[in-house]
Amino acid sequence: MSLTLTCLPEGLLLLNGEPSAGDPLELVQAFSLSPAHAVLQLATRPSHESPSDPALAWLQRFSQHWMAEVCRTRHVSPPLPPAD
Repeated sequence: MSLTLTCLPEGLLLLNGEPSAGDPLELVQAFSLSPAHAVLQLATRPSHESPSDPALAWLQRFSQHWMAEVCRTRHVSPPLPPAD
């Protein structure tokens, strides 16, 4: 059995199944921490190391585009008001 991605109606991403040969174990570990960790893990993986599950492959492409946009539109935080 291989890994598959499920998106619940609430928007929660779940990783199902058991890893098989070739499935990235660091992705399983990232999903065990949180979906946010998994999105960052997928964003930093090379494009040629796409997961076998089509939904995971889509999430990887989305994550890479999202990360690129975050880097392009990074804003400097406004200064904090002086303490009274």
